[in-house]
Amino acid sequence: MATPSDAASRSEAEPDPPTAADVACTACKRRKTKCDGRRPCSRCATRDPAACVYEVHLKTAKERMLSEIEHLRAESAAYATVIGALTAERGGDDILHRLRQGENAESVARRLIDAEPSE
Repeated sequence: MATPSDAASRSEAEPDPPTAADVACTACKRRKTKCDGRRPCSRCATRDPAACVYEVHLKTAKERMLSEIEHLRAESAAYATVIGALTAERGGDDILHRLRQGENAESVARRLIDAEPSE
């Protein structure tokens, strides 16, 4: 009769079956073989480690790019607000002081927008 300790020692001795990585390198995809996801993967390491390349999925790349574009648009709007305030001479000394102290343009722009009188 097998005891729980026998089952535990048996499972420790037997290696886990190899699992496929979530993302396979291009060489493994082309060969339609399992990829372990290492860099370089074990298959490419024995053949040509330089050929082990992982491509970013198009959807992921697009999402990152859209996020970056959104961030840059917000940053651009903040700079436009700050420059507009400086050219209109609305508290220019305070704005310059804040920027020189290391406050980012987005924070300064938020202060300017919050300080504007509502119509």
